[in-house]
Amino acid sequence: MKKYILFIFTFCFFIMFSSSALAEECDSTKIENLKKQADVVSAVSQFDEDGLANGIFNNNIVTVYGLPNNFYIVNKSRSVLFSDEDVVDGTVNKDVGYGDGELYVYSYDCPNQKLKTLTVELKKYNKFYASTDCDDIRDEVDVCDKFYDTDNLSYSAFKRKIKEYKKNSMQNIITKFNLIKFINDNIFITIGIGLIIFGVIIALIFKNIKNNKLD
Repeated sequence: MKKYILFIFTFCFFIMFSSSALAEECDSTKIENLKKQADVVSAVSQFDEDGLANGIFNNNIVTVYGLPNNFYIVNKSRSVLFSDEDVVDGTVNKDVGYGDGELYVYSYDCPNQKLKTLTVELKKYNKFYASTDCDDIRDEVDVCDKFYDTDNLSYSAFKRKIKEYKKNSMQNIITKFNLIKFINDNIFITIGIGLIIFGVIIALIFKNIKNNKLD
């Protein structure tokens, strides 16, 4: 029984000593120094167009610059994405997929202390982008954008949005056509209104000039 109690006491003492040593290792001075080293770390992302051409729809290539020795980068789930061991000529790049673009810089010296947050754009390919419904309007309607978020957009909802857009576009064309038709059908009235407006503007200009001379 005494041996058992002694073992527990020794184990607790070891845990306390280790925690104290770690706390001393990661004091505020050391953390500030690590943060200064992390300041030089940066990252950029690029959608994998080559992968898309080969049927890989949602891949992004992230390149990290300036990752110091003994540093690493994780995502929100704390999965290690980049490590100093992978650095070649000052950079490291990997396929990261898509989704949340927040990355966190850590050091193995103080693994519980986040040193910097990096934000990159991890795009997801729009599954409706190649649809023939988007022909000629890909630059005009959001649901046809190459990277529009369609996670909560069903095909029927997509078709409905396209139909609404084309209907509104047609109404705009009709309205514009009617205005042009009105001008053509009432050319003399239009010219008369234009001349009146022009005359009022000229009169106001001369009045303003005259008032300035009197002043």
